[in-house]
Amino acid sequence: MSDPCKYHPQRQASWHCSTCAINFCFGCISSENGELYPQCVLCRRTLLRQSNANQTPSIGQQLPKILSTSASGKVLLLVSFFSLAFTLIPTGLFGDVVFLIFLIPLTEFLFDSMEQTASGDTLRPSLSRYFSLRNNRVFFKFLLTFVLTLMLLIKLGSLNSGASLLLGAFFVLGIPASAMILMMEKSMLAMLNPIKISFIIRTLGSAYLLLFILSSAVALTLMEFNRFASGNEIGFLAEFLLTGAVLYLITTIFLIAGYLIFQYHTEFNFTLGSEAMSKLSQGEQKEALYDVNIFVQEGRYEDAQTTLLKRIQQNPLDYLANEKLIKLSVVRGNDKLARQLAKNYFSELTARGKYKHAADFYVSLQNQLNDFLLDESQAIISICEAMKNKHHFKLALQTIENQISIDKMPKDWERLHLLYAQLLTEFANRKEEARKSLKLVINRSINQEYAKTASDYLDRFISV
Repeated sequence: MSDPCKYHPQRQASWHCSTCAINFCFGCISSENGELYPQCVLCRRTLLRQSNANQTPSIGQQLPKILSTSASGKVLLLVSFFSLAFTLIPTGLFGDVVFLIFLIPLTEFLFDSMEQTASGDTLRPSLSRYFSLRNNRVFFKFLLTFVLTLMLLIKLGSLNSGASLLLGAFFVLGIPASAMILMMEKSMLAMLNPIKISFIIRTLGSAYLLLFILSSAVALTLMEFNRFASGNEIGFLAEFLLTGAVLYLITTIFLIAGYLIFQYHTEFNFTLGSEAMSKLSQGEQKEALYDVNIFVQEGRYEDAQTTLLKRIQQNPLDYLANEKLIKLSVVRGNDKLARQLAKNYFSELTARGKYKHAADFYVSLQNQLNDFLLDESQAIISICEAMKNKHHFKLALQTIENQISIDKMPKDWERLHLLYAQLLTEFANRKEEARKSLKLVINRSINQEYAKTASDYLDRFISV
């Protein structure tokens, strides 16, 4: 097992900083710029990638499932279809052409099965897709790459036979790796890159050896089968069954290659599909303000505050950054700064029409910032309007009463007193106090609409 993340001990580490000697999980780092090797939050040095392969079952544990997948549903149906097609192909030049024609969709099927397995998605083969001319590119890339490799080896052999043999042995060993590279990168040049081939072989280790042995065994079996078939009469059923068995093994090899990519997707920088991401991301989601959280845990409060202020400057309505900065100020004992930040934040929220969010945060802030009450009438009206319910009316009343005690007739005072009367009547059953606020609006307001609203409310809910 790899070491756990320092900041999330329940998670396996995905990155390591050799300078700070700290392990990070995916939730601790940023991938906003798509960096292959992101930087440490604390020292800004490049992080080293840690293997996550041990978080998934080994190929040995997964092999029974892969074998059953090769023999299930549409996969087995497609294997049977291609087995029947190859069995029915006649001999001669025409038969060779037909064989190549059917080899194209078979190659597409094998690479598609590898890709779906590597992505962690459920296998969904489609015969119509494999026979579509728009999709049949893998076969030609694969074929052309091996033709070019063969030409290179022949040319090198005329110059230096020993070097040709060594290079030929390397490319034979790297055939499974080349197929995996082609699936991941869709590039012929990448297929022939000895550095990439060596990296896959070295990373997979014994698992790659198993893949190579199986591939070699199938290749030798095919050669022996063709040699035997050319000199002997084989019945239709026997040929169909033998062809089916060989295709089943080839499909299994491609599924094994796909699973190895899935297992080592971090090392190969391969993006998983949505199904796998939803499964593997449980507890691995990107942490909100990951860098700020790390700064706080390390006691680097100034760095945390600077980071938050920078985010707020870029986006004044950044909920997470504003609320984290306010609560960070409270934790550091700077209530004065926290109150000023909160006041500015609520003004920004109400100016943008985010009344519900403002009300929710205002309620939650009461637990952190003792006795904090809004003191700006427009923000009070907007937020307390969103708090007209049985759970939060007491705080809304307290807020309005605090404002009235400071200034009985602030800006928009009519709306403030109408709201106050509604809260007193509908939730607190304090009708006499509500009557006083409504009378104030009726007698003092020069806005006839507000006066009429107050009068109507008084007649309907209080005077009865």
